[in-house]
Amino acid sequence: MTAALFEPLSIGCDNIQLDFYDKFTDTTSTNLVNVTSDSVVLIEGIFLQRQEWKGFYSFVIYLDCPWELRYERVLNRDLYIGKYEERLTKYQRRYWLAENHYMENVKPTMIADLVYNS
Repeated sequence: MTAALFEPLSIGCDNIQLDFYDKFTDTTSTNLVNVTSDSVVLIEGIFLQRQEWKGFYSFVIYLDCPWELRYERVLNRDLYIGKYEERLTKYQRRYWLAENHYMENVKPTMIADLVYNS
């Protein structure tokens, strides 16, 4: 992500090639994205306040949503993964462990410029 997105944006590249993931086919494709010099770029996602990317952001807003609500939303949203039990197992084994590590080590609510509590 550093070489494909952050570095080109930081030097003012107009056209950036980015990989896009299709969750339904489990494939990626590369698309050319035009970014004009007067663009405002919003980067949305999880685990974005990692140390190696911190210097590329002008302003960071952290949306703080209670874990119970996040878990409920994701388990009801990601039907493409399979049955409820399959979704629960995937998130318990992989994502939620990573999220706990990120919250404990990066502490995104402490370093964001603005924390919005939902």
